[in-house]
Amino acid sequence: MTAIALATTHGIAALPQLAAGAFVSSLWQGLLLAAAVWLCLRLVPRTTAAIRFGVWTAVFLVLALLPFLHAYTGHAEQALPHAAILQLDTRWSFAVAGLWILLSLIRAASLAASGFRLHQIWRRATPLATDAPLLSDAKLRGVQLCTSPDVLCPSMIGFFSPRILIPTELHARLTRQELEQIVHHEMGHLRRRDDWFNLLQKIGLVLFPLNPALAWIERRLCFERELACDDAVLECTRAPKAYAKCLTS
Repeated sequence: MTAIALATTHGIAALPQLAAGAFVSSLWQGLLLAAAVWLCLRLVPRTTAAIRFGVWTAVFLVLALLPFLHAYTGHAEQALPHAAILQLDTRWSFAVAGLWILLSLIRAASLAASGFRLHQIWRRATPLATDAPLLSDAKLRGVQLCTSPDVLCPSMIGFFSPRILIPTELHARLTRQELEQIVHHEMGHLRRRDDWFNLLQKIGLVLFPLNPALAWIERRLCFERELACDDAVLECTRAPKAYAKCLTS
């Protein structure tokens, strides 16, 4: 029993060092990978936003899996003395692991609070009735067009019962063409499953809050997502000047 207890205690004590070592090892590799991909995309300026989004999504997933890979290899190397490339002092290991857990809990609570607020905004929205062809297509897909005083810009909210929310004051000033362009943009998010991808991004930041490369890539994904939907609107409407005027207004 004593031997089992000692082995269990040793295993528990090794977990923070394993986690901290995995984080530090993946940190510099993530920064290097993100910089290399950014440079490659800069060398190919004509790449579409949809392709850039796909590339950054793949890099995001790789960076999210790196700590698990390092933890697995680090666990295998524990049986070999001095085999691990990186070993942290026990106190630093506990500090890094503790900070990791604390920030993850804070981000998880923030994500849950944001989800609750979005649900309340979704419930308070006022549905609109319209007979425009594009908006009819949105209805066929189970999407409701609504106005809301709680949003500052047009947004798509809802995973299973999506609603396109337009600020109440903005809706009063929109022309029919501008309204259809906005709906087409938001429907682009739905077709691309951006709501689910965005949720996965936020969960990734909850699990790995100490990785600056992951946070930077998450912002790139949000940016490229909007550009991809803008490209879809332009491809459909063939009216870049009208859409540019709609965006500025």
